[in-house]
Amino acid sequence: PPRGRVGRPPPAGRRWAPLRGGLRVGLNCLRVSGAGACSRAPAGPAEGPLAGDRLELEVILDDGRRLASEAAVPGDFRVVGVEGGVCALPARAAMELRWTRSQGAWAYFVEALVSGLPPHFDVEVDDPLHLLGLAVSDADTSLVFPREAGVFARAELARPVALYLQEGLPPGASAALTVTAADRNWLNWARGGSFNPSGQVRVPSVRGEGGTGVFGAAIVRRFGVVTRPVDEPSSYSPCPRPSPSPTPLQP
Repeated sequence: PPRGRVGRPPPAGRRWAPLRGGLRVGLNCLRVSGAGACSRAPAGPAEGPLAGDRLELEVILDDGRRLASEAAVPGDFRVVGVEGGVCALPARAAMELRWTRSQGAWAYFVEALVSGLPPHFDVEVDDPLHLLGLAVSDADTSLVFPREAGVFARAELARPVALYLQEGLPPGASAALTVTAADRNWLNWARGGSFNPSGQVRVPSVRGEGGTGVFGAAIVRRFGVVTRPVDEPSSYSPCPRPSPSPTPLQP
C-alpha cells in the first residue's frame, strides 16, 4: 500500500522535527481498491493540526513515485448565540443560525441530522433526516434553519415534510448540527451534482506521478437544537430567532 505523511512545514532553515508536536504524522493505509487508497492519520499528537496551519502532504507509492499537495486549515470561528452547545427552539419556528467569519475559508457547509419526525407525518421520512445547506463565500455567515438547510433535500422529501420544514421543526424533534468551514481544495473537490449546475466538476489538489485526489482541510463546529411546545419552558437557552420582516409602509 502507499505510504504517506502529513504535517506543518518546518520553519525556514530547519528540517522536519520527529513525530512530536504535530509537525509530522505518518498515515496508515486503511484500504486499497480500484478507485484508489484511503488513508488516515493515527490519533497522534494532540497539538495539531490547528486552525490557520499550512499543511503539506507527501505520498510515496510502492514503486517510488511520489504525490504531493498543500492545504491551509481555515481560521478559527464560533457559532453565535448558542450557549452550552444546545439551544431550545419553539415548535414550528425558525432559527437564525449565525457564525463568525473563518479566515481563509472558501465555503461553509451546514449539516443537520433531524430526529423525531416520523410520528408527526403520515408519509415515510428518514429518522434521522439529513439536511444540507451551503454558503459559497467566506463572508456568507448566516442561514435560516431548517428552511435553508434543507435546500438540497427538498426534491426528495414528501411534500408535507418539505412544507413543514419551511417553518420549523415539530414539537419533540431534535437536531444535531455542524457548521464546517472548508478550504479551497475541499470545495473544488465537492463541486458537482447538487453544488454545480453545469454538472459534476472535481478539481484535484493532489498531483504527481501515478495518482490524483484531494487533500483538503476544514474546521467543524457542533451544537444541538431541541424543540418544545410554544408554551412549555426549557432548561436550555433559547435559539436565536430571525428578525421579523419590516411592516410595509402604508401610503
